[in-house]
Amino acid sequence: MFANNLTEVVTGYTLNEKKKKKPSLWGGLMPKEFYKEMWRQIKEEKKTLQIEVLNKRKNGEKYWAELRISPIFDTNGEVKFYVGTEKIKS
Repeated sequence: MFANNLTEVVTGYTLNEKKKKKPSLWGGLMPKEFYKEMWRQIKEEKKTLQIEVLNKRKNGEKYWAELRISPIFDTNGEVKFYVGTEKIKS
């Protein structure tokens, strides 16, 4: 996993702490069905997804963010990795 230094400023999590987390959203504040459908679209439909989510910083502060998650494919067209960007909503 790679994350730029700004994610530490936004989320409060260090890069080492982020590496210990599953490749998921920081807060886990959305309903389970939301995440299930989100990952279905990315993994099974192999589509880039752009959505808004409620996230949580390490200190417990909540914030809304716009996420863009794209699958990265191997030579056989199977999803190998994901690239995600997060834009904080004001």
